[in-house]
Amino acid sequence: MASSSGFKRTKTTAGLRENKRKEKIYSAIFLTPEHKKHFSNVQSRKLLMERKVTLLPQDVPEFSNEILERQWSSLCTYPDPANIAVVQEFYANAKSFSPDSEPFWSYVRGQRISFSADAINEFLNTEWEDDDELCGYAELMATELDHEEIEQTLCIAGGSFQRNRQQQPLHIKRVHLHSLSRLWMPLVHSNISPCTHVSDVTVNRAVLLYAILTGRSVNLGKLIANEIRNCANSTKAPLGHPSLITHLCKQEGVDITIPPFEHPRRPIDMGYYTQFCLDADDGAASPPPRSPRRHARQRPIPRPMASSSGFKRTKTTVGLRENKRKEKIYSAIFLTPEHKKHFSNVQSRKLLMERKVTLLPQDVPEFSNEILERQWSSLCTYPEPANIAVVQEFYANAKSFSPDSEPFWSYVRGQRISFSADAINEFLNTEWEDDDELCGYAELMATELDHEEIEQTLCIAGGSFQRNRQQQPLHIKRVHLHSLSRLWMPLVHSNISPCTHVSDVTVNRAVILYAILTGRSVNLGKLIANEIRNCANSTKSPLVCELGEANRK
Repeated sequence: MASSSGFKRTKTTAGLRENKRKEKIYSAIFLTPEHKKHFSNVQSRKLLMERKVTLLPQDVPEFSNEILERQWSSLCTYPDPANIAVVQEFYANAKSFSPDSEPFWSYVRGQRISFSADAINEFLNTEWEDDDELCGYAELMATELDHEEIEQTLCIAGGSFQRNRQQQPLHIKRVHLHSLSRLWMPLVHSNISPCTHVSDVTVNRAVLLYAILTGRSVNLGKLIANEIRNCANSTKAPLGHPSLITHLCKQEGVDITIPPFEHPRRPIDMGYYTQFCLDADDGAASPPPRSPRRHARQRPIPRPMASSSGFKRTKTTVGLRENKRKEKIYSAIFLTPEHKKHFSNVQSRKLLMERKVTLLPQDVPEFSNEILERQWSSLCTYPEPANIAVVQEFYANAKSFSPDSEPFWSYVRGQRISFSADAINEFLNTEWEDDDELCGYAELMATELDHEEIEQTLCIAGGSFQRNRQQQPLHIKRVHLHSLSRLWMPLVHSNISPCTHVSDVTVNRAVILYAILTGRSVNLGKLIANEIRNCANSTKSPLVCELGEANRK
């Protein structure tokens, strides 16, 4: 693909302006009443910011040379703070409510904004001579894909697509990619084809990586224009390309100087490359885990199935302590009189202890390998005896009695205890790069579930969900699960999503099992933090014990 760094499109832009919409504008902000109504939906969706690339040419020459050859330098350097209101108005007006709507146009504060392939290629200085010409990536997508060839190009030895029961490829886990693929992955996921779920690569994005690494051309403008259009016509997707959109609006005379702004995500620099890209095939070893600190604890003893190795909290704890609540503490034990009164309820509820996993790697390799790939070893080894009084005080003070209560915090004997996703992921050594990123499990829960596919993945032949009179799925009986699902079931029921009723699996927990067995990512910290919060605000559910106490120190 040829790209021109000094390419100007005066003629094309003029042609676009001559082709303005003829419809009457509803207001200075919205094209129509429908767009005005749609604005509330757009406001509820987060911005998915781009990243700058600040690697030096000599840092990773193979990456930098490809950027230079494709003349994609602007793609790597343009991200600036995005004007939140401008981006929201752009997306509100970019939605199509009629088949006659002119595509790839929006409207912001009296100005028509083009986000056509030509307009985006012009901004990025990526010339595309013939708009009707298919780029190499588009040609690949139009033909039957050689998934084995893609795997060999993108993956480390043994890495491959995760597949469903019909052997259709779903995605490639990041841990299966080699270092150069891992380096291109965040640029694709932020500046080209935005995605909240960045722990694996979907088939389409894997094809895009394959096109890049095999030297095929990519029409950036067309690809990004289609991404923006699809996002605009969605009702759930985060708002991608905010910085690009802010730049396009500025070019058309929109005032973008009034806050609030959203800043670009962490740049792709040498620190990012070293932390997230090298350990696949360059042998970058993680530091040896620290020995867990031991504390005297009361019974009950955990069920068979130490505190996390590698437990470090310096950065997170400092940030949390700077954000302390301002309210006056009622006593050395309770935050408020309401929490003191609630303590009697907590005392009446039993503790639902976790399990250790003591299987040897060779016992059930399919289970053990998944634990290792997900870096869930700490999840399987941390359970120790729980201090009953400490756990009860934690839950008494974790209950929210006000909408202004700070979430994911409790108070135990003069110490504020965080049970946020960050705190739990740090304790469990389960890296989660972007707090706002939806994991694969969360994405499944946000979409319409394919219950038949879940049954085929989890169950023996003939096994299925039990359903009500309306044929809505309720649960799967344990006897209907195959052996690997049955092995994961007690770990989910004790250490992830605690449950006293373990003879079947609810729909939500079946989706967790399905996400695990199909290689989708699971944000353990976020899932467990929500479980603890829900338990704290309940008056009946048993108390999940160990993690709340472990964070006390």
